[in-house]
Amino acid sequence: MGKSTLGIWTEKNISLSRAIKACMERTGTNREKIVKKAHISLPTFYVHLRDPDKITLGEFRAYINTLKIPKEDILDALYLEKE
Repeated sequence: MGKSTLGIWTEKNISLSRAIKACMERTGTNREKIVKKAHISLPTFYVHLRDPDKITLGEFRAYINTLKIPKEDILDALYLEKE
């Protein structure tokens, strides 16, 4: 098998998914409420948690507002650290 290289955004995507899940737990927001606010289906929600690159801007805004995602987590998901 060939060597697999993860993309530069892989760690950021994992962190964003974890932040969304943690904020859902912290705020007591269930899946049904977040998919309704984001105007997506439940299967789409799960696909986007596995692959945050597919999250739309409108959906992201719904997550931020509904789940009260901290600014630090939002900025961390959007920017790569300078090396």
